[in-house]
Amino acid sequence: MKKFTLILISGLISLYGFAQNRSNNNGAEISKIKEVTMAKTAYLKSVLDLTQKEADLFWPVYLKYLETRELYTAKRRSCITGFNNYMDGRNKTMNERGVKTLLDLFSFYDEAIVKLDKSFYLEIQKILPIKKQVAFYKAEEDFRVKLLQQLKNSKP
Repeated sequence: MKKFTLILISGLISLYGFAQNRSNNNGAEISKIKEVTMAKTAYLKSVLDLTQKEADLFWPVYLKYLETRELYTAKRRSCITGFNNYMDGRNKTMNERGVKTLLDLFSFYDEAIVKLDKSFYLEIQKILPIKKQVAFYKAEEDFRVKLLQQLKNSKP
């Protein structure tokens, strides 16, 4: 029952987050996320050198993982937006109970992400040999570092 309540409240908070003035930026944000995901997938394909059988098993699992992780991350971000609105005084209707609920949801999504990561790790153990598992995690980190470096260099 507690999980159901958290999920219901989460849905309401998500709607609240999407209803804010970010509507003009939201499309651009989604486009950037998709662009980064496609670049990351292409990078991983070039580095991993998967056999056809490995690729057939790995990519559907990985893409589902990414989709679910982004959903949890977006819901976690909406909690942060709620925190910011509360702290900045923009949400005058939120009381301490509402803030407590946001904190609970924030923690819930943090835990959900950790569980998802562990579940994904266990799943790829069944699909990829150990060297390719290590190559995957190294390639993900390398991509993240390159992306951050690119973002750092593009700022004026």
